[in-house]
Amino acid sequence: MSRIDDLKKQNPHFNLTYIDLFKRIDTSKTGKYIPLMSVIANELYKRRISDYNYNDDLKLRLDRIGFNYDNLNNYEIMTSLYMLEHIMGQDMELVKSFIELNERGFIENKDVLSYKDISQIRNEISKSELKLCSKELESQVKKEFENETWIGVRPLSFEASSKYGSSTKWCTTYKQEKEYFAKYFSRGVLVYFINKVTGYKFALYSEVYGTSSNDITFWSADDNRMDFLQLDIDSYLLPVIKNLANSKVRNSELLSKQELDKVLIDCNYISEGKRNIRIDLDIAPPTPEPYNHNEYLGNDYPTATREIQEDLVSELQLIQMTIPTRG
Repeated sequence: MSRIDDLKKQNPHFNLTYIDLFKRIDTSKTGKYIPLMSVIANELYKRRISDYNYNDDLKLRLDRIGFNYDNLNNYEIMTSLYMLEHIMGQDMELVKSFIELNERGFIENKDVLSYKDISQIRNEISKSELKLCSKELESQVKKEFENETWIGVRPLSFEASSKYGSSTKWCTTYKQEKEYFAKYFSRGVLVYFINKVTGYKFALYSEVYGTSSNDITFWSADDNRMDFLQLDIDSYLLPVIKNLANSKVRNSELLSKQELDKVLIDCNYISEGKRNIRIDLDIAPPTPEPYNHNEYLGNDYPTATREIQEDLVSELQLIQMTIPTRG
């Protein structure tokens, strides 16, 4: 028995066909309604595929995850996409990234059978991608903290946001919708924290523009809003987080006018040649001159063992932070 046959035997729920599904709908003893359902489904297939550029769109979506649709007909292409997107969703792209990095020799743990869930895959990608960040990309972030275990960076370009935020579901890393990055980058304090040992990531966002006080939120790698106490961090990161959460300096304010225009044009947020016309009127007005963060963020941080307890909550209350709760 081949390895594929073994896998099919171990995972019978992945061997279902549409005919198998129709059988479970047909209540007759003879299965007389299965041909009817097949005819209806086939007609619906034809309608969907005949839509303008629909098949090209399917192929484009499959290209993003590296799916080989050679020798498949239109029906099979549609079925493949539905199955992959509905079962694995965006995580399919994550698995593809893992495969590519592992084949290039950048994944530390090469025993693919040792991985049990998508979070382990995400963390391995995170560690690998961080090591691959070029010197050029390092110049496109503002490092707010770094030691042997942690790094905290403000992305100052979409490319940097995509790289340092790799393996996450943050909208600020969407290559097809860069406007999300431009919006958050322009309106507030956006920081990515990465554990260089485990690959664990979380994002801090503090809304500055258009609010009387900073609205602080924390986001997991799979884009779920988190309470502060849910963060898996070392307590010496607290003063770093406090300073950033209390900052009034948006990421966009760390760039010159020329640098800022370049980022916004790249993200389709302003039109080239119309530097002062904002496409999205919700964007905060850019500040032309960069800020020196050394004026408000100290360089010396106390060290402590891992300890997230009630004293941290009290510390946060000192700067009147509103700790969000998961809805």
